[in-house]
Amino acid sequence: MAEPDHIFVNPLPNLAYESQPAAYPFFYIKPAQNEKIIRKFYPEEKGPVTNIDPIGNSPVIIKKVKSELIVCIQCLIDISYTLLPL
Repeated sequence: MAEPDHIFVNPLPNLAYESQPAAYPFFYIKPAQNEKIIRKFYPEEKGPVTNIDPIGNSPVIIKKVKSELIVCIQCLIDISYTLLPL
């Protein structure tokens, strides 16, 4: 796998299970530093923003069936980003 800022020369350990996807943390993703923006999509009743995992969109290991379940939700989130002023 390669991206502009990632080059994996050895296989990643597969931490995923059939029923549980896995993602890898990124040190530079800090939800607490962007609480004002995050709160628009993650209300206070859901808990502190520190409950949000510091993961990006890659690499994520997930079964296709599980991925299909979240596609519609992600589309709605993407649309809401464009509609809500930040």
